Amino acid sequence: MTTLWDVAKEMTYRAPGDDAIGRVAAITSLTTLTAVSSALAFGGNSENRYAQQWVWRGDTTTVADKTRYSDSFAPATGTLTHSGTNYSDTTATDESMLIGPHEPHLVREAIDLTVRQLRRLDRTELPTRQGVNRYFIGDLDWIESPEDIVKVSWCDSPLLTRNRYIVKRNSVDTAGALIPDNWTLANAATGSGYSTAQTWKELPYSYLLERSTTDATMTQTISLLDAGISGESIRGETVTAFARVWSDTASKVRIQILESGSVVDSSSYHTGGSGWEELTVSYTILTTATSLSMRASVEVDAGNAYIGEMGAAIETTMTDAIRRDNYIEYDLPRDQFHYDQNGVLSILVPPRGKKGQWIVYSKRPYPGFDSARLISGAADADSTDAPLVTVACGAIARLFKGKAMGDVQSADWVRAKEWEDKFATLANKLLYVGKDSLDDRLRLPRIGPGIVRMR
Repeated sequence: MTTLWDVAKEMTYRAPGDDAIGRVAAITSLTTLTAVSSALAFGGNSENRYAQQWVWRGDTTTVADKTRYSDSFAPATGTLTHSGTNYSDTTATDESMLIGPHEPHLVREAIDLTVRQLRRLDRTELPTRQGVNRYFIGDLDWIESPEDIVKVSWCDSPLLTRNRYIVKRNSVDTAGALIPDNWTLANAATGSGYSTAQTWKELPYSYLLERSTTDATMTQTISLLDAGISGESIRGETVTAFARVWSDTASKVRIQILESGSVVDSSSYHTGGSGWEELTVSYTILTTATSLSMRASVEVDAGNAYIGEMGAAIETTMTDAIRRDNYIEYDLPRDQFHYDQNGVLSILVPPRGKKGQWIVYSKRPYPGFDSARLISGAADADSTDAPLVTVACGAIARLFKGKAMGDVQSADWVRAKEWEDKFATLANKLLYVGKDSLDDRLRLPRIGPGIVRMR
């Protein structure tokens, strides 16, 4: 995963030159008032080369030691001396520093703004409701206008939940950690979060959920798919909840179904065999149910529990089709869906039954870094899913544009424009949507009345 500090270093590689972003040098040793790098011990170099430069220690975990200003530079030894508050962390193991003309907070802000500016293609599922053609999408709050919707598709997946593989993460907590979309965490111990220690289905990570003082849970509310007509919700239907879980401790983790706020059924516990096991539980919803949800529950302090995927479907039991998750999607021709922007944005689509999904593809921003951590410097080690090179190019453009101060004739303005063009080219690739072949369009099944328009 890319960290803010990774982006800052990439910026120096992409825009070389001490007067651009700066340079990164490995720290050989530290004292309370100096930082030494043998890579800078050129000898015969100007003492002014790295004097009056900002020194940013992005690797240190001591926030107060992040930023200093170099008063002098000794080229014979590669020593940078500052007159600020003494360093309290003088351990230099595997640490580097960025020496440059920009105050570190300006670089951090440029990176954060670039991350927030980027849009990528998001896929969000809307379980279909019996006979309903209007779907309110106010909970997709990143969609501000119809222009943000790229396309709408339909598939016959029976899944009722979102973010099955727990890979969608579009917010951060106050510790700077990325939080899974649609899943609510409770009582998770410090150390819980995305982990590369165990991976499922070739994903780069899974979610490590650990118990604190009480049982830790990861919960998602399941819509009852009310259509306003008695008998057309999923009350009375059987739902099956499932998860793939890795654990090294028996009787530690299981999944549960909750109805009207109370646990009504649970799966068996993971055996603790240090492997991925499928946990399932099926339950027939009461006709009096007021709410429905499912969750993973970690109930023992010792050992580890990793969640690779989790969800619930309208099925009486777990099926191979759900396991494979290869439901074919059919793009809805543009003349078959419309928007309503009065109040909450909604999409109007052809009516379907209650066992399927509308898929909304939209332009969605990456989450920025936690504001308080960004200001303090603590966010240097925080991660982002935004692509490294793209963010680096955009942040370089912002810094040069800031230096130009509106002077469109300046060299900095010209350089800003160059980097903006590079950024725009890379950013547009994140929204790429392949076009169907003519045969695909001819085979497209009709989902409602009308003529298929050749796009």
